[in-house]
Amino acid sequence: MPRYTREEIKKWKEVFSKINTDGDRYITPEELVEAAKRDGEEMTKEDAADFIKDFDTNGNGKIEFSEFIKALGERTA
Repeated sequence: MPRYTREEIKKWKEVFSKINTDGDRYITPEELVEAAKRDGEEMTKEDAADFIKDFDTNGNGKIEFSEFIKALGERTA
């Protein structure tokens, strides 16, 4: 399985940090809703909770960076 390059990890950390506005190292449904608003999209808290549920591998109701990069990142070949 290919690994991420340092540049890719840096890029995804920046994206993650823009969504994780309180800096607690977790993306919550509320932060997803706010990120969607900033991008001109609409997302309900329920939609955000469903999104998180799809990628929350440890079941804590939040997305950690490792879950985020695994779900949304693109690995180099």
